[in-house]
Amino acid sequence: MRSLEASGVHLLLWLGWLPLAATAQEDAAPLPPAAPAAVFAADAADTLRTNYRVAEALLGEAVLAVLDELPPPPAAVVLVPGDAEQPAALLTTVATHHLQRAGYAVHLDQAPAGTELRVVELRYRVEDLSLTYPVTGRRLGLWTSWIGRQMDLAVTFTVVDAADGRVLTSRRLVRGFQDRVPPRYLASVESDAYPFTTATTQPSTWSRRLEQVVVLGTLVGLVAIYFANTE
Repeated sequence: MRSLEASGVHLLLWLGWLPLAATAQEDAAPLPPAAPAAVFAADAADTLRTNYRVAEALLGEAVLAVLDELPPPPAAVVLVPGDAEQPAALLTTVATHHLQRAGYAVHLDQAPAGTELRVVELRYRVEDLSLTYPVTGRRLGLWTSWIGRQMDLAVTFTVVDAADGRVLTSRRLVRGFQDRVPPRYLASVESDAYPFTTATTQPSTWSRRLEQVVVLGTLVGLVAIYFANTE
């Protein structure tokens, strides 16, 4: 009976150690960020990238990707958002910055009468700009050591020749960003003014493993009690 109880204890310890060892390995494993490097290049190495900044960078990367579809400057680009929601308004701001920097004349709604430049309309709709915290890492299974951050973007662009209404191109772009945020900075990277910069953190995988260990440990204990009572 003692050997059976000892075996049960050893099994419980072994089962309990597995999730801790796995968690420690997960915490140590690096997670390289899938970052829009061309837009983040101007950021300093110690810059705290807020969720708003990440959204700006993803939208900026999408704008840079569609620049090749526009006629070369000098030309006039009329920005036509598909709605008046916050993500579209942010895209208008970001597009204005990148287009002007590339040498385009940028207008809203329509170009002024008598414009001698070639005029195209850039129509866009932000289908998705969403933030999630899909996973939480823990040190030794107890203390939160990092929070996984993921932001996803889906946006459609249509370039129309303003002179005759001809569609020059239409594209749907999907972009994403992943990294890890220290827990002490979580409140600093969010902003209540922009719903797409806030999300609810998810429970860690360790807590789910703990539930499995508790169930298995209970079963081992019941088996031990059963054999102890049958002797």
